[in-house]
Amino acid sequence: MTISRLSTAVLGPVLLFALVGCATVPDAGPVGKRGARVAETLCEFTRDETPEGLSAVSRIEGDRYYCVDDRGGMLHEVEIKLNAAEDDGTFRVLRSVRLGGCVDLEGCAYDPLDGRVWVSDEKDGSIRQFDPATGRETAVVEIPGVFRRHMRRNRSFEALALSPDGLSLYAANEDTLVCDGAPATNERGGIIRIQEFVRDGAGAPWRPARQFMYPTEPVEGTRYSGIAISGVAALCVPGDGSLLVLEREMSQKNPLFPTFHARLFEIALSSATVPVEKRVVWDEETMFANYEGISLGPVLKDGSRALVLVSDGGGQAEERVIVLTLR
Repeated sequence: MTISRLSTAVLGPVLLFALVGCATVPDAGPVGKRGARVAETLCEFTRDETPEGLSAVSRIEGDRYYCVDDRGGMLHEVEIKLNAAEDDGTFRVLRSVRLGGCVDLEGCAYDPLDGRVWVSDEKDGSIRQFDPATGRETAVVEIPGVFRRHMRRNRSFEALALSPDGLSLYAANEDTLVCDGAPATNERGGIIRIQEFVRDGAGAPWRPARQFMYPTEPVEGTRYSGIAISGVAALCVPGDGSLLVLEREMSQKNPLFPTFHARLFEIALSSATVPVEKRVVWDEETMFANYEGISLGPVLKDGSRALVLVSDGGGQAEERVIVLTLR
């Protein structure tokens, strides 16, 4: 979702049925008990003000990643270097290309099988593949009808992630589909559909598979300029049978300005509950940093895995990168 500029006062499970229609889902209930997996902040640093509006990140190899923005259909190849010893890092744009026909890119997933990139566009709710060298469209994912018929405006496919083997693709709408109930409120969270697609290999078409009904957290603050959201911003597939879900809340919790709250949860891809049970991995009030993208990073010296998050620094929100250690 593209969030409007902050005020100038700011200073600085599994559903195993077809789901071709809409389902009535039970109360999301409380967050599940904390699991053994925990993410801790390794480093956090400010990136350049441009490119503005980064909404997703996906690792290619080494220190190279793809990022997309939600203000013009641009794909950026970037270098993100970690320097945990000094509690900082560097972010550098290597090259950029415009992806034909894209407007509001929110999800990005590097394809390890052919070197191309899959993106989700919130403007039309599409998921397409592009050649990152030319920006030419090369494939389209067929979207289940329930999404096309019931997505809310500016709240469609916000999150996109590929499994490490390249055979499973996961996409999530940012906010509750119209047919699944109301968006998150102060009293209760919303329900998000995480759609799994599968394929037989590189170049093969994606087929819709399972859907996971995922409960978001309630909104903690009040509305700011008519907006208060608590929804899914990004997905990440570690490759161990789990899925990491990044939730993002924007609301007003003080008399002066709105702030952001980021939470990372883990669900089991073998889950059989409706809604799925989730376990909190990381929870932080990020103030003016609007984290919208997450990707696996490199394996660290102690054997743990880095998670790289990028913020959408649109307007007067902060342009930041945070690196978590997943233990």
